[in-house]
Amino acid sequence: GPVKFATGEWVGVELVEAAGMHDGNVLGVPYFACAPKHGVMAKPVQLQVLGGDVRALTAAEPSKEKSADESISLGQRVMWSGREADVRYIGPVEFATGEWVGLELLDPEGFHDGSAVGVKYFECLPCHGVFAQAVQLQSGRATPAVPEPAASAPVVAPPPAAATATEHEELDTFSSKDEAEDGSIRLGQTVTWCGHEGVVRYIGPVKFAADEWVGVELLEPKGFHNGSAMGVSYFTCTPGHGIFAQAVQLKDRAPAVPP
Repeated sequence: GPVKFATGEWVGVELVEAAGMHDGNVLGVPYFACAPKHGVMAKPVQLQVLGGDVRALTAAEPSKEKSADESISLGQRVMWSGREADVRYIGPVEFATGEWVGLELLDPEGFHDGSAVGVKYFECLPCHGVFAQAVQLQSGRATPAVPEPAASAPVVAPPPAAATATEHEELDTFSSKDEAEDGSIRLGQTVTWCGHEGVVRYIGPVKFAADEWVGVELLEPKGFHNGSAMGVSYFTCTPGHGIFAQAVQLKDRAPAVPP
C-alpha cells in the first residue's frame, strides 16, 4: 500500500534472516510488526515469488537499440551497483514511468528472470535480472547484442548512477536543500547506502527522475560518477564516488558533518 516516505505502492517484507533495516516501523509509522532488522520496504517489481501458481506472461514490445540519451546500447556491458551486467532491454515498462534498462547480471544477485509484474521483457536465469535507469549505469566493455524477438534485462531498485560530462562541457547546476522532505536525511549527514558509507552532498529534485533524490559522496570508489548526471552538476566529488538514492534507501550512520 501507500507509504509516507515515497510515492506509489510499496510492499513491506519480513525477511527470514536479520538482514533488513527495521522492525516494520519506518519514520514513526508502524506498517507491520516483525523482529528488529528483519523488515524492508520494496517495490513489487523488486520481489520474486517463491513457489505458487505460474501465470501466463505478457510479452513486452521489442527493445530499443539505444537509450534516449544514447549513453546505453543493447548488448553493452555495464556496471550496476558494482556488479557487471549486460543490457538486454531498453524501453518503457509497466511498473514505472520513463525509460528503463533491463540488465542480465553475471552473478545471481538480481531479482527476477527478465519478467516483472506479469510482463516478459527478456530472458535470463532466475535472480540474474534487474531494471535500472540509464543514469544508474556505468559503462563497461561492450558486448554484441543478443538478437532475440523480445528484449531482455534485469530488475530495478534503488539507487543511482550518472553520466559524467566531459571536462569541456558546461554543466547546469542545482542547489541543494538542507534536509529531505520527511526530515530523515540532512545535508552533510553520514549515511550508508548498500553497505557503503558516505556523506550526503545534495538533496532535492533531479533531471533524470521524478520525486526527491539524495546525492551521496561514498568514502570508497563504489559509486558511478563525480556528482554530475546528464549534464547537471548536483555536487562535486572524486569520480566513481558519487551516487543518487532516495532517502528511504539510506541508513543513518553518524551526526551531520559540514558538506
